[in-house]
Amino acid sequence: MSKLGELIAELCPEGVEFRPLGGVAHYSSERIDAKEVDSHSYVGVDNLLPEKQGKTDSNYVPTKGRLIRFLEGDILIGNIRPYLKKIWLATHGGGTNGDVLVIQAYDRRIMSPEFLFYVLSSDLFFLL
Repeated sequence: MSKLGELIAELCPEGVEFRPLGGVAHYSSERIDAKEVDSHSYVGVDNLLPEKQGKTDSNYVPTKGRLIRFLEGDILIGNIRPYLKKIWLATHGGGTNGDVLVIQAYDRRIMSPEFLFYVLSSDLFFLL
């Protein structure tokens, strides 16, 4: 059984209601000043590891401009070469650029970040 199947069986034994992604989550529109990030809290597409392996610290950190803010529990997905399956469930907040999508659940009481991450990190999601 997949991790997603295990979560559904454990947390929702009666099944789950289908909802489109836009009904439970949105792209982050908040911004953060580049001066507020460092090599650990800045995530570019190059810092997202392929095959759903998380992220690594950045060798490059912008010093000017505004970045997309992400929070702990947000899901970051590489927007370039999706077949590389670059996705990370944020363990801390920070900033990123336009090459990384930041997806936030509207209400974490209804859709937990972990469940949303397992849905979005499924191979089926990357194939569609």
